[in-house]
Amino acid sequence: MDHSTIFEMNEFLVSIFNEILLIEETSLKMSEFSDLSIKEMHTIEAIGLGGNLSSSEVAKKNCHHHGDPVSVHPKT
Repeated sequence: MDHSTIFEMNEFLVSIFNEILLIEETSLKMSEFSDLSIKEMHTIEAIGLGGNLSSSEVAKKNCHHHGDPVSVHPKT
């Protein structure tokens, strides 16, 4: 694949990811957990799924599992 195709595919995937984030944020705001942020919910999820993890292990798991391409590729 050429650079242009890769760039277009990346832009498309980032766009889809941004849409998923918006849906997730909207759903959270309408739930009984509306006072939590997405990051807080992801942290709770990481702790709950992992059992007895250290803070560093939770941070690593949360970062890898819920990467945030939005901060790397802002919506245009």
